[in-house]
Amino acid sequence: MREQEVKERLQAIARKAAVWAEARGKTLAWLTRKYDTLGSPRTLRDMRDAKFDGYDLERQAANYEAALSMIEADDPAARAVRVIPTLTGPVQLRRAVLEAMTATGIDRVILLLGDSGAGKTCSIAALAEEYDTVVATEALTVWGDAPGAMLCDILGALGEEASPASPAYGLFRRAVARLCRRRVTLCIDEAHHMGPRCLSTIKGLINATPGEFVLAGQPTLWRALQDPTHLELRQLITNRLRERIQIGMNLGDVAAYIAEAFPALDREAAHAAARAVAERARNLGNMSFVRDCCAAAARKAEDPTRPEQGDWSKAAEATAARK
Repeated sequence: MREQEVKERLQAIARKAAVWAEARGKTLAWLTRKYDTLGSPRTLRDMRDAKFDGYDLERQAANYEAALSMIEADDPAARAVRVIPTLTGPVQLRRAVLEAMTATGIDRVILLLGDSGAGKTCSIAALAEEYDTVVATEALTVWGDAPGAMLCDILGALGEEASPASPAYGLFRRAVARLCRRRVTLCIDEAHHMGPRCLSTIKGLINATPGEFVLAGQPTLWRALQDPTHLELRQLITNRLRERIQIGMNLGDVAAYIAEAFPALDREAAHAAARAVAERARNLGNMSFVRDCCAAAARKAEDPTRPEQGDWSKAAEATAARK
């Protein structure tokens, strides 16, 4: 990681930790006593305010990643998607989107499929961090397969206010106009919640606009698009489809995730940790299980910046017991 990236990550963790404590009515002194790898309140303020002179940045980064893992272990609401652009999912999605950006036809749909916790949301987040033309929203069950509700959320993601009480056709025309203003990659996460009317509306947006469409969801999405009772949707998996990406958990991604969470671990230690947690992770949440194991390992380790092999085995057992 480059020095500037280390500084930005340190500042981000320090700010998040400080906001988390403040929201609970706690002081920085309380925070640094509870999570001692943050250092003193002065150190925490320095990291938050980007005053890095005199600090060992690599050591601080390891300490702060460990503190973040422990905060997330104590408070699931503090968990955030850890964006690692080198994992398999983000790499495959980036390649597919870049290829689709060169397309001039209607084959601009990318399906990103995977089980819960496989890394679909992380893949979209990594893409959005890299390209300012990426716009993301999430399909909600409360849409109730109502295109108007979906279009409201799409317009909101595009920066426009809209009311679901507005006529759906008017919302559709507004979305088309907005998506034609500049080429945009529209990503819809949790797309397996979408019904046939919403999916058909997406097909209409594809026909009327120049950009790419990423539909990310569980494998049930693929089966829904093959439903013989809605033949019009099959176009999304035939002439509109650019690529179907199936992502799952692999040992290399687990090791990379652990190495990102614990920079003090060397490559061999990260791979050993991955082997300790991967088998259970495949059946208990994939990468989300790995995230929880990182938090548990930091809590169990004598040195929370570099959990040892035994810490990972205990963390996997404890995390599995809670599932």
